[in-house]
Amino acid sequence: MLPAREAPVSARVYGHPSNSSASITTCQEAGPRIMTAQEVAARLRVSSRMVRELAEQWHDSGGVVGLRGKKVGTKLWRFREQDVIDFMNS
Repeated sequence: MLPAREAPVSARVYGHPSNSSASITTCQEAGPRIMTAQEVAARLRVSSRMVRELAEQWHDSGGVVGLRGKKVGTKLWRFREQDVIDFMNS
């Protein structure tokens, strides 16, 4: 009888209970918190349209004024929580 072979890396399911060497990444380890325009709007107490306009302003000015954000696709914006905090403190 042949010994059992370990599954190739691409076939393993990380974080699955059957893989005892896997570790589950928590949100704290994943990196900065990413926020939607709606979440930022709630934090700033403005409309989501205003948040998008501030992000467009930042983009168009080359990062001089406005709220730093990343456009995803053609309509969606995403913001790092720390950038929102920095904007609120400026």
